[in-house]
Amino acid sequence: MASTSEAANERHLAGMRHVAFSMQFRGHSHRLSPGVLTARATAPSSALVTEIDADGVHGHLELLDGDEAHLECRLTFLDERRFEEVGTVSFGNGNALRFRSTGAGTLAPCHDPGLRHGTAAWEVDGGAGIFAGATGRIVSNFLLSDTGDLTDHHLGVLFLHRAGHSC
Repeated sequence: MASTSEAANERHLAGMRHVAFSMQFRGHSHRLSPGVLTARATAPSSALVTEIDADGVHGHLELLDGDEAHLECRLTFLDERRFEEVGTVSFGNGNALRFRSTGAGTLAPCHDPGLRHGTAAWEVDGGAGIFAGATGRIVSNFLLSDTGDLTDHHLGVLFLHRAGHSC
């Protein structure tokens, strides 16, 4: 027999739906102050296509009809390579989600001169519109150029309240 807390959890999950997504943001970063970067970027509606063949693995983005998402974030560096991050992703029509890093992200030199390669894991911290009360995780895998150009790949799984259900 399920405990009272297990039954409540099952009812809560029944009122949730999960959404898995990938996006590629492109934009620019700016140094706000020593040890603090801000970034703004946009991502079009798209599909990430992965092909596996005799030559290995290949990936590309296929653009789809639809709107853009907008990323705004702040990276606060703990040392030369580690940072904490907070930000928002806006999807239009008052729909936006908030996130914060779950631990220290990293940004380090890579094999391509003029680029640094970074990674971070984020926890979704609610939001507005359809993202009110949202939870989930997003991983960010990004390239940052010496001139501030940013390409940021996101892969996420979100849990959203179904229409007609509340927190």
